[in-house]
Amino acid sequence: MRRIFSPSPLWLDSGLAFVRIIVGIFMILHGKEVFDKVLMDNYATWDQFKGFSSPAFMVYLGKTAELIGGVLLTLGFLTRIGCLILIFTMLYVSFYVG
Repeated sequence: MRRIFSPSPLWLDSGLAFVRIIVGIFMILHGKEVFDKVLMDNYATWDQFKGFSSPAFMVYLGKTAELIGGVLLTLGFLTRIGCLILIFTMLYVSFYVG
């Protein structure tokens, strides 16, 4: 009864875990494209990657970062490192590719 009337939220930890897991699953779904060679070769032909000496490496690096960051975020293991990986990847995608 005391917990119900306390000023702290009841489901704060569960809600944050739910958001963390959902975002991690979405990142895993985007990152699993690293195993599809045809799709990765198609990404490497985009104009945004033409300026790099190895566009395929940049595409694989981005998709691998999405996969690893998503797994870390979903499992809750090294969450801060996983978030940093995803933040830098999504900033690059947002401002350079997108």
